[in-house]
Amino acid sequence: MKPLALVLAGMLALSACGGGEGENASPETSSSAEASSPAAQDSGAPGLSPKSGTPLAEPTESGKPAPTPKPTQVKSLVGTWQSSTPVKEYFVFAADGSGKLIASGQELWTGTVIPAGKNVFRLSWQGTDPGAAYWQVQLNAEGKELTFAANGQVYKKVKKPAAADTTKKPTT
Repeated sequence: MKPLALVLAGMLALSACGGGEGENASPETSSSAEASSPAAQDSGAPGLSPKSGTPLAEPTESGKPAPTPKPTQVKSLVGTWQSSTPVKEYFVFAADGSGKLIASGQELWTGTVIPAGKNVFRLSWQGTDPGAAYWQVQLNAEGKELTFAANGQVYKKVKKPAAADTTKKPTT
């Protein structure tokens, strides 16, 4: 739990400062986990899909107010999405575009989703669009799995989230 919280805190700090937005920024071409991690990319460059190495949605200018999504734009995202990690973290998204990321009973993120392309959604931060490619989720083609770009975790749609296994410590 603590490593995840530290990663999320670091990502939030990076997205809050806006990072260096240079016109010469280019996406990484390696599909390794290190290349797609937030620390390895400029916040102005598009993120990479952890599995394919293809760019996710282009980020917008950070700090702009997050738009209010229409229910039709987020219909495919609505529901509960759980990871397979021992922490059993999960996202919950509602039809109005609001969402939460919960791990070990603690809310790590609350906000709204920002449609950013086909099956791609950025997560708002304090009512604004962070403009960061790693702060987004992407549904697979079948709509049964969701990948969080920040940690490369895959989440599957469930009816009800399972309780966290407190007997095992998460591995990094």
